[in-house]
Amino acid sequence: MLDEHITEHDYPEDHEGHGHYIHVCTICGKPFVAHQSRIICKSCNNIPDESEYHTFIHSLHELKFFYDNVLPPLEPTDVYFVSLSARSKYLTEEEKEILNLGRTEMFCKTIIRKQGWDRFLRTIRKFECRKDGYTTKNGFCIPAKCITTYININPSNTLQALGNFKKVLTEYEIEIASIALKNRSNTSNIAERLNKLDNSLMTAYQQSRGQKHWIDIDCDINKTFKPHENTIIKDKFEELRLKTYWWIDTKSGYHLLLKRDELKFDPNKLISVVYEEYYKLMNELKLEYGKTEIIINKNEMIPLPGCYQGEHPVTILNKI
Repeated sequence: MLDEHITEHDYPEDHEGHGHYIHVCTICGKPFVAHQSRIICKSCNNIPDESEYHTFIHSLHELKFFYDNVLPPLEPTDVYFVSLSARSKYLTEEEKEILNLGRTEMFCKTIIRKQGWDRFLRTIRKFECRKDGYTTKNGFCIPAKCITTYININPSNTLQALGNFKKVLTEYEIEIASIALKNRSNTSNIAERLNKLDNSLMTAYQQSRGQKHWIDIDCDINKTFKPHENTIIKDKFEELRLKTYWWIDTKSGYHLLLKRDELKFDPNKLISVVYEEYYKLMNELKLEYGKTEIIINKNEMIPLPGCYQGEHPVTILNKI
């Protein structure tokens, strides 16, 4: 039965008219009647109910375990880099057309300067604003189904970030000098970029890793395969004398974190074993491989355990 969320504006004047369908709003989850092309109710177009806040943490226990057992300590000039991204691949084709997210967009970035669980949790909580706090370029609220909370698994270094940021400033100074010398009047492009210097600084932090504590292997595979339960893979870990590692369950597969100072071998050896066991199981079960990719993740960003990745709860699988 339809509730009061459906108003006379949502419902067609001719209740028996053709081309009108019952939809479930992708923002608030309530049903409404509209033309087939609409997927968001009018009341959620720009202004959701005040009680409609984003919730990015699914488990404080999971988040705390990650903080206590996986997250590396900070050196004097280190920071943690955390962010939110809107992933268009989690949307239907109809939603992509309407929301117009475009490429993968990191729309919220911040750093955590000091250690401490309370400070870490408070930073993640600050992401959880009203749903109209994050909107697309054409004014729609970014739906939770495509938002992922990320963390750089290795801390960023402020001194390196400063060096990278100075390079950006130098490029802008040269461009401004060139504009002045050539007496060019069109300065809108450089002005716009100058007004986004805060974003450039955050990008510099993102790309300025300090000490490397973890190697991240991204396993984009059919999740019928459970690598953390596979005895051959476990035996390989023992053979390679790898004691500290974490399997992280994500929306499209797994991330495997390997302790950098325990690596006395080429990580590709381990990747080969995972591939071999994966294809063996898929063939035995006569399942489609689908998109399969197991690679070393060079950007070192992982979905944050304890938070959601496109409404999928990210968890660590081999907690003791």
